[in-house]
Amino acid sequence: MTYRVLISALIYFLLFSDLSVCAQCQIIQESDDVSICVGGPSSFSIVTNSVGIYNWQYFNSVIWQPVSNNVPSGATFTSSDEDTLSINSIAIAGIYNFRCIASDSLGNCSDTSSVFILNVVQDLSISEQPTLSETLCTGGVLPIPLSATFIGGVGPLSYQWYSNSQNNTETGNFISDANFNEYTPPIFTSEGSYFYYLAVQSAGAGCHPVITNVASVTVFSDPTISISTETVEICIGGTIPNLTALVSGGIGTGNYQWYSNVLSN
Repeated sequence: MTYRVLISALIYFLLFSDLSVCAQCQIIQESDDVSICVGGPSSFSIVTNSVGIYNWQYFNSVIWQPVSNNVPSGATFTSSDEDTLSINSIAIAGIYNFRCIASDSLGNCSDTSSVFILNVVQDLSISEQPTLSETLCTGGVLPIPLSATFIGGVGPLSYQWYSNSQNNTETGNFISDANFNEYTPPIFTSEGSYFYYLAVQSAGAGCHPVITNVASVTVFSDPTISISTETVEICIGGTIPNLTALVSGGIGTGNYQWYSNVLSN
């Protein structure tokens, strides 16, 4: 009977003491995957049900290894033995995998996190600039919207168009509700020079804003015409003096067509 009690006590100790120890090594919460621009900061974190030992690892396409500066290229790591791993300065775009092994202080048990995915992309850049120059007459509108396209960065992108009376990107005025990659100015009612540019911001950490080149719109007054010769009277068979049309305003070289009429219209 004594042996049975001892054996039963030993089995109980082995089973339930191990379970109580391992119950202290569970990862109960993990942060999400992250997308950033090259060189940007990021972090991953876990929450355990007790204080433990944290071993953050990086997958080098072959094996898991402890995180180490410059692996991958340019990377710096802080807090690699804590529940939050901070990552900075990765120099090459790509997809990088990390994980954390959390164990109890006695080394009796451990728990391994899911794989954290860090997506590093090229910084935002402009792939197509707005049309740089347009000319119109008063009352005209642009034949196509001002537009620009972009590559890189982490979405969503934030767009904002600006107008300016000067040809620069420093002193522009915010255009209300002009927050897409295309913008059509309203009808130009006055002659003059108008300037527009687009500022774009990416949502990802380490992503820098970009500003397009300035698009200019030059507006001229509508052409006006006057005839140099006043009303003349001639006899039948006489010759009408040369009539000359004087044109001002408008754009470019005009196309001329004379008309005759028996009425004054």
